[in-house]
Amino acid sequence: MKARQSNMELLRILAMVMVMTLHANFETLGYPRPHKVEAEPLMWAGMMLTEELCICCVDVFVLITGWFGVHFRWRNFVRLCFLTLFVSQTMNLAIWLAKGEAPGDWFQLLRASWQYWFIASYLLLYLFTPALNAFIGQQTEQGLRRFLIGFYLFVVPFSYALSDLGRGFSAICFMGLYLLGRYLRLYLAPRLERVPRGRFLLLYLALGMGMALAYWAHIYFRNPWLPQLPNVVTSYSNPLTILAAACLLLYFSRLRLQKGWVNWLAAGSLAVYLTHQQIFVRPEFFKLLREVDKALPSPLYPLGAAAVLAVIYIVSAALGHLAQRCFDFLSAWGERVLRKTEIKKRSL
Repeated sequence: MKARQSNMELLRILAMVMVMTLHANFETLGYPRPHKVEAEPLMWAGMMLTEELCICCVDVFVLITGWFGVHFRWRNFVRLCFLTLFVSQTMNLAIWLAKGEAPGDWFQLLRASWQYWFIASYLLLYLFTPALNAFIGQQTEQGLRRFLIGFYLFVVPFSYALSDLGRGFSAICFMGLYLLGRYLRLYLAPRLERVPRGRFLLLYLALGMGMALAYWAHIYFRNPWLPQLPNVVTSYSNPLTILAAACLLLYFSRLRLQKGWVNWLAAGSLAVYLTHQQIFVRPEFFKLLREVDKALPSPLYPLGAAAVLAVIYIVSAALGHLAQRCFDFLSAWGERVLRKTEIKKRSL
């Protein structure tokens, strides 16, 4: 097994923290409306800035997959399915024990294992990686660049019109990000080696602040000319969001870091999404954060929310590692059973 690169694993952790922050922001406290923004303009400016700095989280996560490239193996596919089943059902059990009753009937409890849009899209991406890798291998740099330009010229505008593309919430968009991640690694990153890495971070911050300012001004001044602007600046298919994600990827790829604790936290990062976004946990997650918001003055809410998210992350990562150990144990046990069965067949 190849050693994990802690610099990119740190970016994976950051991406998952961004996911949690998004869910602790508008989804918990409410989306901006003109009367709210006019009443507390500075607070909402901060919330919009947080939203725009974090909205590239999913794009970052998928770009990392493309950056390294993956080789399809059924074992890895089954491992991800097992992780989803293990974590979702563990959350069902936890809620059952905490409340003294099941959160739903048997079908609802089972359905909790496939109510993750990201997992479904990511599994589809993984299934298509052999075809995507073969396509990349057949293309020159110019050919891959032309394809990506054509892909995004089609996908970006239609992602706001077609439900199949869903503003970037789809496997098709993930495939484009995978190809873009490979293009960055193979061709663009070497060409940009002389560019100081700090410039990528500054561009990321500038993009986030620019989108946040446009969002704030649109709501505050009740702009009637661009009614779809909120949908654009909060979508994963927004070209500026994709560019921001690419900037973070290029910045972290230049870091020199090797830490075991970073690798440990990153290895359990997907479990963090699976825990706090489980269908029965989601409302409890939002309820907890709203209680934190009520208990603390508004300026202190970010600190209180950060403490809650840190605890959830660490516990979820540990649960993810437990799921991995269980999977490895069951895999080893299954292999032993198969070997014994094969030996018996041969002896007959």
